[in-house]
Amino acid sequence: MKNNIFFEPPSRLQVLDKLKHMVRFSDFLLLVSGEKGAGKSTLVEQLKPDLNDTTLCCCVVRSDMGLEQEQLLDQLLAQLPSHDHLGSEYADRLKAFYLQLKALKAAGQKCLIVVDDAENLSASSLELLLNLHQADSMAESAQLLLLINSGFADKLLESRSVKLLEGRVHHLILD
Repeated sequence: MKNNIFFEPPSRLQVLDKLKHMVRFSDFLLLVSGEKGAGKSTLVEQLKPDLNDTTLCCCVVRSDMGLEQEQLLDQLLAQLPSHDHLGSEYADRLKAFYLQLKALKAAGQKCLIVVDDAENLSASSLELLLNLHQADSMAESAQLLLLINSGFADKLLESRSVKLLEGRVHHLILD
């Protein structure tokens, strides 16, 4: 008998199904928190859309300590289908990112940004992500899923930026 068989607990499957639904049908800021080893990174792998899925463009960032906004933006742009006319300035690359969001929306796709270990982001990177998520509903915005440790979740939920999203934040806790 093989010892390396893993059965996903029903509670984890329910969280995954709930996240998949919310990614597609809500504009909430999605937070998943838990202690190290709770399965946040595993959840990210299971959440990625199939290669044949033409309705969701998923950008996954695994955050290193102090990841700055310019590095973050470059990582996001590298995962989008096309990024012509990037320019060397940060403002040009940000404009290119918004043009990509617009193109995705026109093609019927939603952009999902998933950040694993989001507690490692610099303050400016976190601000960039929240701004990308909070864009006017008539403009192009990205769905945002942050995977964070429990201590950072409390801090983030108390931050001014997240409090402005009152009623549009969904927090799931993994045990």
